[in-house]
Amino acid sequence: MAASFPKFVPILSAYVTRVSGRSLSELISSPAALARALADTQRVIGHDGVLCLYQPAALAQCCMTSGGNFCPPDDLPRTGTMAVVLEAARALRKQLSPSTHILACFPGPALMLAELKKSCGREPGELADYDYVGDAFIATIRAACESGIHGIAVVEDIPAEPAQELLSLYRSARKLVDFYSCAFCFFLQPGSAVTDSTQFADYTFSLPPVGGGFSLVRARAVSGAAPATTASDVPPDVSVEALLALREQAMQ
Repeated sequence: MAASFPKFVPILSAYVTRVSGRSLSELISSPAALARALADTQRVIGHDGVLCLYQPAALAQCCMTSGGNFCPPDDLPRTGTMAVVLEAARALRKQLSPSTHILACFPGPALMLAELKKSCGREPGELADYDYVGDAFIATIRAACESGIHGIAVVEDIPAEPAQELLSLYRSARKLVDFYSCAFCFFLQPGSAVTDSTQFADYTFSLPPVGGGFSLVRARAVSGAAPATTASDVPPDVSVEALLALREQAMQ
């Protein structure tokens, strides 16, 4: 299990656009711009855990090539938005203090499978099971760990009765993050089942239905104190004072 974990890891994907003055589409096309925006936001708010970056649907779409084919799993960490996120996470290690933990954030295999089926409008042979998305998931976990970051934040939508293939993927991910001494956590989307599968993570954040504002959500902890996140992505128009107050509450 990871030795430490930040106390406050807010979801600030939208908020960084306010701090940086750039659109999210601009930021996720440039590792340097994204890293700078996340670093500047951390300096304003002072949170000790930075998610890079909570955009699960956009990241899942990296699996699709412009020709409508599926990106080879081993190429995924070097493709599109996924590559930007991992490069930005690596750059953040140099821009922020060692006490600020950087967590690479991307969709888990269950959510990735659902997103790809939705975008395809059908179920191609590659998506009949977890073979493709599982290989893509493990390749991304490995690349993220090798980047030297502190941890992995997997955004997931776990079925009520997860398949054994899915549980095996979580188990493999756990072994990888342990090998690299990284933290491992789940950000479960609204409606996701909290099952035995969450035993593989150090912490599990169960996000409430959309509309929960930016209140605190405490993690389900395997051991130790429970860290906190925000109930959803913090809107850009939230005042800095309100977010600072939330940080103080989370850090207590």
